[in-house]
Amino acid sequence: AAFTSRARSLFQGARGLPMTQEEMIADASTVDVYRGTHAAVFLFDVTRRDTFDYIKRELPSVPSNVHVLMLGNFYDRHSNAVVPPQEIRDLVKA
Repeated sequence: AAFTSRARSLFQGARGLPMTQEEMIADASTVDVYRGTHAAVFLFDVTRRDTFDYIKRELPSVPSNVHVLMLGNFYDRHSNAVVPPQEIRDLVKA
């Protein structure tokens, strides 16, 4: 019974109702996702600017002892690319 009560409270929002998807996403920002991690993999779509911008925002939060691998997906669709190769190289060198 105690486990059920604890599990139920994990998914209740501030109003005592089930958490909305937005509340669950916001709650994920409080978790140390890099604890005990040796490496992080970031995948971005060269045809979608928002995926690359996400990596640029998140890289500063990666601890210096964690290795980072960035993968560019859909590179074969270079005619539709919105992230120029030089910008990718600049971020990798930074």
